Amino acid sequence: MNILLILLGLLKIIGIIIGVIIALILLIVLIILLTPIKYYIELERYDNIKGNAEVKWLFGAVRFIVSITDDFDFKYSFRIFHKKFNSDDEIKENEKVSKTVETMEKKTEVKKETVKQEYKKTDSEKQNENIKPEKIEKPEKISEDKNTNTVKRVKVSDIENKIENTEKENKKPVNTEKEIEKTKPKKSKKVNKPKEKSIFEKIMDIPDKKEILKASIKLIKRLFKGVLPKNIFVDMEIGLGDPAMTGYVMGAYGAGKSYYGKSVNITPYFEGFKIQGIFKAKGRIIIGKLIFDILRFVFTKPVFNLIKNILKGNVI
Repeated sequence: MNILLILLGLLKIIGIIIGVIIALILLIVLIILLTPIKYYIELERYDNIKGNAEVKWLFGAVRFIVSITDDFDFKYSFRIFHKKFNSDDEIKENEKVSKTVETMEKKTEVKKETVKQEYKKTDSEKQNENIKPEKIEKPEKISEDKNTNTVKRVKVSDIENKIENTEKENKKPVNTEKEIEKTKPKKSKKVNKPKEKSIFEKIMDIPDKKEILKASIKLIKRLFKGVLPKNIFVDMEIGLGDPAMTGYVMGAYGAGKSYYGKSVNITPYFEGFKIQGIFKAKGRIIIGKLIFDILRFVFTKPVFNLIKNILKGNVI
């Protein structure tokens, strides 16, 4: 009985530990899926272009910042928990490398100068340099031409066998017409293969096309809603050089003005090309919502049936 009680106690402890581990894993997954990715963008263009962009995730534990200054200097900083990566660090590393290269070059120059000073030719070396080596005449090679005339002996029986073989080859019977017809290759019968359908025809044969199209349009709208910024501030003057093009832009602005309200203000410029002003945007993206929208699209009946048929190889 005591052994059974001990075993039950151990099983309880193991079960609690496994339950805690599973709960922690689920909690981490939920945090990753439900914590929003917050982003902020700010652009300014008058004489020069300036800009800042910032992305935060997991309550600021993951952060990415980008900035553009007046002189088009690009700077960034990336942080994951306690580790940081900056553009300034790369500049410092490049400076260190350049300094080490300069020091190495200076050391090599100093070494060369010391070697030149230490090395001085003695008088004996100079005299040895002036002495030219005499030409040594090589002994002429004695060429001996050996003319050997050898005579091969042939048997009379070999000659007779060769003559008989040539006569047999000349007396071979000519193939008859039947044999010639047999040797001719047989003509293969033409088989009319059915023409393969084009991709457009295969797409037209897909059932429930309208429902699939409606589901895909809904998916695109949901994804755009999940990604597009919630707060926008625009105060800009736009002119594209062509009055017609600026008119199209102003028409699009009038259509979307009801959605963003007074926070967006665009004035047209019809005299030439001009884009200047301030643009600010703030939004957030929830990964779990995007995954949920995609799964809703996949598990709709017509889309799910289409995916099954594609995996089986029945469609396209």
